[in-house]
Formats: sequence, C-alpha cells, structure tokens
Amino acid sequence: MYHHPNLVSGGDDGKIKLWNVSSGECVNILLGHLDQINSICFSPNGNFLASSSNDKTIRLWNIFSGQCVRVLWENELPVKVVIFSPDGEILASWSEDQTAKLWDVNIGKCLQTFTRETECLLGVGFFEYENFYKAIACSSDDQAIKLWDINTGECLGVLQGHTDSVWTIAFSPNGKMLATSSDDQTVESWQIDTGAFAKTLRGFEN
Repeated sequence: MYHHPNLVSGGDDGKIKLWNVSSGECVNILLGHLDQINSICFSPNGNFLASSSNDKTIRLWNIFSGQCVRVLWENELPVKVVIFSPDGEILASWSEDQTAKLWDVNIGKCLQTFTRETECLLGVGFFEYENFYKAIACSSDDQAIKLWDINTGECLGVLQGHTDSVWTIAFSPNGKMLATSSDDQTVESWQIDTGAFAKTLRGFEN
C-alpha cells in the first residue's frame, strides 16, 4: 500500500485541505463541493483522491494538480462513504438514500447499485472472492452483513451474529478477514471463506 506524504481533511464548508505531515503546513485546498465533506480516501497508488459530500456528489481529484477530474452524481441524498477497491479501478459509495453504488473510476460510470428497501444501509467495503477483489460487503441496521458479487449483483452470503445495527466494516489487508462494529457494543471478526466467527471483543460502553 502506498503511504502518502500528505494528510487530508474535509470541513463543513466543503473544502478539502492537504497538509504536509512533516511541516504541518496546508499545501493545497481543493474547492468544488458545496456542502459538508463526509468521506475522503486516497487511491491505492496515491495519485488520486475521492471525496463525498452532503451536496450528494462524489468528486475525484488529481492530487498533484489539485484539479477535480470527475464528478459522480446519481444519489438523491448525501453520500456518506467512499472507498477505492484494492486495485484502484472501482469506487464504492453508500448514501443516505439507502443505496450502495460501484463506479468505474476511469469513465465515471455507475456499474452496479445495491438497494436496501427495508433496512438502513450503514457501511460498505471490498473483499477478495475467488482470488480476485470483485465483491463487497454491506452492513445495515438489520444486524447482518451481506456479501455481494460486484459483477452479477448476486448475494454470496450473509454474516449474522450481531444483535444490533452494524455501523462499521473493515477488511484485513489480504481480504480474508472482516471486522465489524455494532451498537450491541461488540466488535466481531469473521472468516470470509466460511462466514465463521474468529473472535468477539466485548466491554465497549457505546
């Protein structure tokens, strides 16, 4: 994984600031969003930045020029999270309109939309499936994590064990393990290939 020399922050004013980690100086300000920044992530090679906002858009930025190279706009409500696939070719997002979307970074096209009609979608992340990063996991307030094939839209499996809303999901670097946090005050780790619990961490107050 590329380690970028800059730190990035997003504000309620829609501005994205790049900071030099060594000097602590602001080296660039990216302008374009019209409302609060909700999520920012670097591409795996460190050349691009993706951001999402309450203005319902996703923007892709060239880190070196500071220019916005693409605007992705299909959501009806604020976009809360964006995350690159490990190869940097696909961007995943989820929004308050209860959709998770997959985007082709190179052409800005929405490749797939996953909709949760009865539960509130809360998180999304990529993982390895059949030795290739072509699947995502979505968490929601129905206490389950669903695994989806990003090419076919097929549900590959459901991980169940939490007793309250699942807010956060994160994968191990090799994509084989998944960690989830929930309002049930636990953090669970899962083996993706079997769907089995690996470990449960308890004792959180909120």
